[in-house]
Amino acid sequence: MSLTPGTRLGPYEIVTAIGAGGMGEVFRARDTKLNRDVAIKVLPAAFADDPERLARFTREAQTLASLNHPNIATIYGIEEIASSASSDDLVAMTNGVGTGASRALVMELVDGEDLSVHIARGPIPMAEALPIARQIAEALEAAHEQGIVHRDLKPANIKVRTDGTVKVLDFGLAKAMDGGSATNSALSQSPTMSRHMTEAGMIIGTAAYMSPEQAKGKSVDKRTDIWAFGVVLYEMLTGKRAFKGDDVSETLASVLKDTLSIDALPAAAPPRLKRLIARCLDRDLKTRLRDIGEARIEIARIETGAPDSVPTSIAAAPMTPRSHWSRALPWAAAATFAAVAVWMAMRAPQADRQVARVLLGVAPAERLLSGHPGDVSTGQGRPSRTSMTFSPDGRLLVFTAEREGRVQLYVRRLDQLDAISIAGTDRAATPFFSPDGQSLGFYADGALRKVPVGGGPVVELCKTDGVFGASWSSRDQIIFANSGGGLFQVPAAGGTPSAVTKLQTDAGEFSHRLPQVLPDGETVLFTVTNAVFPSWDDTLVVAQSLVTGTRKVLIEGGADARLASTGHLVYLRKGTLMAVPFDLRRLEVTGPGVGLVSDVMQAANIQPLQIDSGAGQFAVSNTGSLVYATGGVFPQDRWSIVWVDRTGRSEVLRVPPGMWQAPRLSPDGRRIAFGSPVTGDSDLWTYDVQRGAAARIPMEGQQGIPVWTPDGRHLVFGSAVGRNIRSSLLFLIDPDGRSKAERLTTTSIPGFPGSWTPDGSALAFTGIGSQTGIWVASRDGKTEPRQLLAEGSEPDFSADGRWLAYRSGSPSQVYVQPYPALDHRAQVSIEGGNEPVWRRDGREMYYLQNVSKGGALKVRVMAVPVTTTPAFSAGTPHMLFEGAFRSDGGAFRNYDVTADGQRFIMIQEVERPQARVSQMVLVQNWVEELKTRVKPK
Repeated sequence: MSLTPGTRLGPYEIVTAIGAGGMGEVFRARDTKLNRDVAIKVLPAAFADDPERLARFTREAQTLASLNHPNIATIYGIEEIASSASSDDLVAMTNGVGTGASRALVMELVDGEDLSVHIARGPIPMAEALPIARQIAEALEAAHEQGIVHRDLKPANIKVRTDGTVKVLDFGLAKAMDGGSATNSALSQSPTMSRHMTEAGMIIGTAAYMSPEQAKGKSVDKRTDIWAFGVVLYEMLTGKRAFKGDDVSETLASVLKDTLSIDALPAAAPPRLKRLIARCLDRDLKTRLRDIGEARIEIARIETGAPDSVPTSIAAAPMTPRSHWSRALPWAAAATFAAVAVWMAMRAPQADRQVARVLLGVAPAERLLSGHPGDVSTGQGRPSRTSMTFSPDGRLLVFTAEREGRVQLYVRRLDQLDAISIAGTDRAATPFFSPDGQSLGFYADGALRKVPVGGGPVVELCKTDGVFGASWSSRDQIIFANSGGGLFQVPAAGGTPSAVTKLQTDAGEFSHRLPQVLPDGETVLFTVTNAVFPSWDDTLVVAQSLVTGTRKVLIEGGADARLASTGHLVYLRKGTLMAVPFDLRRLEVTGPGVGLVSDVMQAANIQPLQIDSGAGQFAVSNTGSLVYATGGVFPQDRWSIVWVDRTGRSEVLRVPPGMWQAPRLSPDGRRIAFGSPVTGDSDLWTYDVQRGAAARIPMEGQQGIPVWTPDGRHLVFGSAVGRNIRSSLLFLIDPDGRSKAERLTTTSIPGFPGSWTPDGSALAFTGIGSQTGIWVASRDGKTEPRQLLAEGSEPDFSADGRWLAYRSGSPSQVYVQPYPALDHRAQVSIEGGNEPVWRRDGREMYYLQNVSKGGALKVRVMAVPVTTTPAFSAGTPHMLFEGAFRSDGGAFRNYDVTADGQRFIMIQEVERPQARVSQMVLVQNWVEELKTRVKPK
């Protein structure tokens, strides 16, 4: 059944046709209830007259819908389409099976190109092919664990998004279409098959990717998918069909008889990869690779460069119905190997110790994750704080991880198989050991805490905002950092924190973070950043005496340094683990930095600033071992700028997804100004609403948040001097770039512009660093900025200029005070709020509220009826809509509203699959490599 654009199927509105195949026609549609695009596959007409077949299909599709994995395209539902559907119909959806009706499958819409298109361009480089293959294997593994076999895996059913994410489509649909048998079923379309062949008596699957048993019409299991996986991997690496023929019969004959030449694989392919493909393509079911988890593990090890001396596959234990532990069994086998390797390394004489690499799973947890709320939403499932640490004797590994939505600390003895959760550590981040190894410090719920490693009561040490690293000194002091400012210390027994380092503001320092106290207890290493959004090329690693305050710069362009037992400094440079020789006595680097391990996960290049900590996911033990997670720095943020009406219906602007922030409507509503905080190159842009065209304002330097003047003729913005946000000045510029920017302020009170008084005589802005609070600067620049409020941010004047709205407090709330008297205040929000803005007529206010739903952060847009005469009063807030919108909750507003309050301009997150960091790489006796490769001059 063909559907035309505009056809309404219940809540779904057809947008355009996407394609057609043996399993039906596919359309792009809009889900008008949930404001998302979906794919609708209309199934062949043969289903309409076969109620039993429809019932079988429904049962199978319900099973498929249970799959929930970032590399599997999700099935949302099954709907019935009346045969009379046309572009003018609003077709009711029912759950019954009606005569003359067809079925439509509603699925996740996946943008990107088919893998077949990629392969058609030629062989895929191994560095690109391996991550694709690993993600395909992860998708198959998740399905196989649910008892679901794809049965039609081929490049055309695999999509690769522009960010490298893989989505496997039509999972198990072949079985659902047929009801479960291997014969008497619809034949998936192939280049050699016509659509009239989709009739009873044919064999499921596309001929070139069928397993031998599938081609013979025999029953199939998960090993059929493993065969197809091997074929797809072979074609990615060679750019050629593995099995081919002029028609279906010749192709099937090739599958059954032809010998595949492994030598056709690229010369750069390691022997272990060739062995893996050969095992996948073994025609004997008894000797074919038995579990796709083995392929996934082997590919991951090839990616990390693990030597071939380690076994080329790790046999997965058979699945049992006992519990979700079966999902971790492949990792349990890896854990067994790791435990044996550790035991042997501990017993061997020092001179005989060899470097060994093994993979460690996080079972019984599901993935590494720190307790910061942004890790699941903006952080996309990647830890934003340090998540792993060794005990001083190197026998215990502690890590933060999530299991069934609950984040806790886990401790694992390296000579044992299982990790154990530590009671009382919910929502923990940044674990660190005491020097004696008996206690464990961590941050959770707004406080530093400690707990005995063997279990016991949790003790709160002090209250503090989000911690950016902590270290326990031999003098029983805990040194810790926040997102901005210097380092602090608190006694290990608890107490009031005191400052131990001071920012050198004249040198442009923004924060000290990621401390490590050296063994003498008198010196601390830490990272210095120079901006709210750091340029990780410009950070410094310094050493400072806790006694005299004397400081030395050790490394430029590095972060998160640790002292190794060999005397080397180990640190990260944008996802590469580096090392330099170091003289501990003189506190001097004695040789050049050397890159040792690439693609180490680092919480860098992330927006918002609360999770851009720079923390590396690695740990080095005093006994010479290294553990780390792979993943590099955070991939570039992708946000869309969208119009959203009061019901939540959205419309994307014609601006490519990027790192956008702080959209502002011009007073006449014809233009939108917004920022682009790309690390090291922050720009301002404007968008013509009527023409749908975006343009960059030509300027040099680092531009901040734009705000229109009341007459709409200029934009005010903050511009950093020499990338130094602390020397930021406010400037005015013609938005068309016809004149040079002129200074609004002449003194260095850094901040983000907020709101003009209606007459344009003064600008309220949010100060940062040591100049926090709300300030006001005059338009003529003749007077120094003055502080209005010592606490508060995100100021917004009412249209008559008599009232000032802002956010303040922890948790933050929205308040209003009379201006300029500021003699009393009224609370507007009830359950937390930030980023307030007035409607032009002063009768309504809006603010954002961050909420957690299903482990993910959502942003609610709240509306409050208000009156401003003769006095201010606020009504009850109510939600207009919610979604995955940007709300940094800091110093500026990330949305705007039209004068009549009917439409909002929002920054909306482009969907990105959640990371699931379920393994770590353990390198035993790693310091042997360190000593060999990194030597002093």
